[in-house]
Amino acid sequence: MMLSFASSVRILIGIKPVDMRKGVDGLCQLAEAELGGDIYSGAVFVFLSRPRDKIKILTWDTGGFVVLY
Repeated sequence: MMLSFASSVRILIGIKPVDMRKGVDGLCQLAEAELGGDIYSGAVFVFLSRPRDKIKILTWDTGGFVVLY
């Protein structure tokens, strides 16, 4: 699977490992607190697991939040 984003989209990548059991609410809190981003801006927030073998991506779309795992 390949993802592509417009060049104007901000992509913020967390450097601290994240518990992959977190859902939308937990990821939104991390996006605001750790990455300092506006979760409703359309930015893409990328979170990695401790062994760096799993990834979660959070973004806001007009219908609500989208989480890719």
